[in-house]
Amino acid sequence: LIEFEGNYTEIKNIFLENSIDRKVIEKLSENDDELMEMFIEEITPSFDLLEKKLKEQIKKAAVFPILYGSAIKNQGMEELLDFIIQYLPHSNRDINLPLSGVIFKIEHHKTLGKLASIRLFRGKIENRDTIFNYSLKKEEKVNNIWKIYSQKMEETGEVFAGDIAVLSGLKNSKPGDILGNPQYVPKKSNLTVSVIKVLVIPQKKEQYFELTKALEILADEDPLLDLQWNKSEQELYIKIMGKIQIEVIASILLSRFDLEVEFGDPIIIYKETLMNKSIGFEEYTMPKPCWAIVKFDMKPGKPGSGLNYKSSVSFDKIAQRYQAEIERSLANALRQGTLGWEVTDIEIELIGGEHHNIHSRAGDFSIATAMAIMNGLVIAQSKLLEPILYFKINIHKDFLNRVTGELYQMRGEISENINLNDYIIIKGTIPVSTSIDLSAKLGSLTGGLGKYQTNFAGYRECTIEQGKTRGYIGINPLDRAKFILNARKAL
Repeated sequence: LIEFEGNYTEIKNIFLENSIDRKVIEKLSENDDELMEMFIEEITPSFDLLEKKLKEQIKKAAVFPILYGSAIKNQGMEELLDFIIQYLPHSNRDINLPLSGVIFKIEHHKTLGKLASIRLFRGKIENRDTIFNYSLKKEEKVNNIWKIYSQKMEETGEVFAGDIAVLSGLKNSKPGDILGNPQYVPKKSNLTVSVIKVLVIPQKKEQYFELTKALEILADEDPLLDLQWNKSEQELYIKIMGKIQIEVIASILLSRFDLEVEFGDPIIIYKETLMNKSIGFEEYTMPKPCWAIVKFDMKPGKPGSGLNYKSSVSFDKIAQRYQAEIERSLANALRQGTLGWEVTDIEIELIGGEHHNIHSRAGDFSIATAMAIMNGLVIAQSKLLEPILYFKINIHKDFLNRVTGELYQMRGEISENINLNDYIIIKGTIPVSTSIDLSAKLGSLTGGLGKYQTNFAGYRECTIEQGKTRGYIGINPLDRAKFILNARKAL
């Protein structure tokens, strides 16, 4: 984050006078080797160079400028508009190209129902249009369209490329979903990733179902919460970024839903991936009526690649609507593997299968997919992955040995030490599981003078002893008969 005060001319004059706050240059230097070298050598870059680097980093979402002002007092509004024109990327208002947009917020209105805020990059949308949700691979119908002016909604009935609008009718959509062609939607940038989850408990047991509904609404608005409902044990888990978020969620549940809650101890979210290649097969043809046969080729993917899926089966063998159901079911089938965690970094190819013209239903392929995937996971075996953070620590050189010693004990890996006169910047990676209390420990080691920043780095392999496994929550697809009965609501 970068803070600016003053208009464009004033900022330029400050740069030219070589009196710009070096913290701004330092922030830009973190993402640019050329500026970092100049910063270390105490060379002040020219304004033209800094302006070029700033525009580049804003466009890549590497930095996020913050400008101060007051709309009520009309202070800073002109400077804000100048800055937007000068530094932010321009939109392309081509309404003739195929639809391309993204949903960036979901809200629930008391009378209008579920509302989706969208940014449109290409094309246009009108009332009653049927639009394709690329992320969900399904079509949804738009009921009404509004634009917001001064916190008031004005029904316009249409939205064009380059505009922001609010749509009703998109019942299944969620924040981050791409509408239409994904080609023109900027790459998604997550500032944070949830690597901790907590159990949410109602203070009054009789409010369990009310709490479930409230959390479903909040998770619909913020998918990062990723509500996990263990119905058999009546447990509700949500993902969080840190302890402060717990206080925020508790406040929202009380003020908005009149629910008082308690939270369990934080749980680190591990993941798992395949050790070997395997074949996942399932033939679900009994008890009638049902018919779904699927065969998957499963193999480990590249670290950080997530799920990569493709089909080499013709629609004659498995109809297109059933193949769409298989693809939609994969994410849920991979939520828990043999070690109890979400399976990631995996390549899956549908290589065989069969539908029946009379007995097959879409739900049959959802059931068969879950069982086939779990069968394949058992054969392949899994290895555990733990969440890792990038860290940046700024300390006085006198504290270097004790701080690095603590980092090594936490299984931290130091990649770089930058000397800045009497201070040292330490960069590297560290597991979440060992570093939850690092901020407090750093304060103790440095007398409160150390600065500590982290951001999510990804997942990497760890041993079972270093991490944690758990049992399957709910009914395991390996328990074939019970899983089928539960899926068919016969339990």
